[in-house]
Amino acid sequence: MSAPKSKSKPPTKSAAKPTAKPAAEEVTRMGVREYRASIPQVIRAGKPIIVERHGQPVGIYTPLKQRNHEREQQLLSELQESLSRLRAETGLNEEELAQLIESALEDEE
Repeated sequence: MSAPKSKSKPPTKSAAKPTAKPAAEEVTRMGVREYRASIPQVIRAGKPIIVERHGQPVGIYTPLKQRNHEREQQLLSELQESLSRLRAETGLNEEELAQLIESALEDEE
């Protein structure tokens, strides 16, 4: 005689929809010697690195967020153009515009 089969319950459906987890940034692992030899490339790549000795983590390189200098220059250029148009349209000088901007910012607080 065979053992009675256990009745397993079907999986229950949750009322809440599952939320997708954000994809974890893949971390590169490298040995101490490889890391030391490739520090300039590691910095340029801007990715986190786990440094290992004999397969065991001994350190972590975590890059700081890099500034986007090209985007900053583009935005400054756009700001200069906007200020030039504003001065031409209003007849205000730079100091008068600065005072208006400061006053508007104080009003927001």
